[in-house]
Parts: sequence; structure tokens; C-alpha cells
Amino acid sequence: MNFKHIPEDTFSLVSDQVGSLFEDREKNLWIGTNAGLNRFDRKSGKFYRYTVNSSNPNSIGGNAIHMESIVQDEERNLWIGTGDGGLSKFNPQQGQFTRFRHDPNDPNSISSNYINGLDMDRFQNLWSGDQYGLDCMDLKTGLITHYSNSPDDPHSVSKSTDGYILTEDAWGNLWACTYGGGICMFDRSTGKFIQFKNNPLDPHSLNDNE
Repeated sequence: MNFKHIPEDTFSLVSDQVGSLFEDREKNLWIGTNAGLNRFDRKSGKFYRYTVNSSNPNSIGGNAIHMESIVQDEERNLWIGTGDGGLSKFNPQQGQFTRFRHDPNDPNSISSNYINGLDMDRFQNLWSGDQYGLDCMDLKTGLITHYSNSPDDPHSVSKSTDGYILTEDAWGNLWACTYGGGICMFDRSTGKFIQFKNNPLDPHSLNDNE
């Protein structure tokens, strides 16, 4: 079975350029594309669209959704990172989005409106990656901790030119794959990152930093 964007069909995929796939606890399949978000209804075979609406502040914040950028919290809200409109939280009961954007005058805002990579950890912290590093939002308090790369600090987050692919391991450590900076692991016990990079003199190091 093949699904594609059909211009004359508003219940088809909003775009053929798909960046993210996510199945929520209700077994809904969410598809993030470069032109908006889709929810696939398995019973009807229809794709329902969620796109930016400039006249509706409760619409999704951005249309460009990159790799691994859709997650769900324990209250069943959906979180979507976009490449052109920051972070959006979708409340399925209300059918509305709440937008989170960078505010240069607010140190507790997200670091960038360009988000590439999300992960929800076991403590209900939302991690997001951007071109500057990682943000960690405590969903209980709303406080955001920023982690940026410092060339002089080997225990800072690894530098990435285009966001991060994020995952949590069985011990609760967060792993971040970068574009150009290898991989790194966040050690919760120390609050520091351990970087892993290619070393031409070490055959047991990473193959490549990409």
C-alpha cells in the first residue's frame, strides 16, 4: 500500500517529503513533513492535516518537521519540533496547539526556533536539539536548561551543525548523535557530557564524526 500527496485530495498526505513518524498510545500514526503534520486514521484511511494558520494562534507553530521530532508525554500531549516555528504542544482533548518560541529577552525560552531532534526521558524532561546545542525542559516546572558546546570544555555537549538525534538508554543516560561532532552521552550523576569522536590513531574510536 502506497500513500502520497494528491493535490486535489485534502485527506491525502500534506507532502511527500516525510521527516518523522510517530505512533502514540492511542495507536494514531503521526507523520511530520516539510509542509505540516498529518494524523493517519487507520479506519477511514484518511490523513488529517495540521498546518500553520496565521489567523489562529492555537495552530501548529511551524510546518517543517525534521527527523525524530515528534514525542508524547505522560499526559498524552504530543510535542512537535519544527524547523521554522519552534516547539509546539498538541492537546488532543482540546484539539489545540501551544507554541513555544525563542525570545531573546527571556532566558527561559527555547534556544532556537529551528528544532531538529526531540526525546522525552523517563523523568518527563523534554530534550530538544538545535544548531546551538540541547535544551532540557522540565515539564513539571516549565524550566529550561540550556546546554551548548564549548570548545575548551570536553564535558560540554558535542557540537552539531544541524540538530541532534536523541535517545535514552536503559540506565537513563541520554545519547545525542550529531552532524559532524560524533556522539555524546549525558551522565545524570555528574551533569556532564562524555564525548565520543573519531581518532585516526585509535582503531577503537568512532568510524566517523558524521
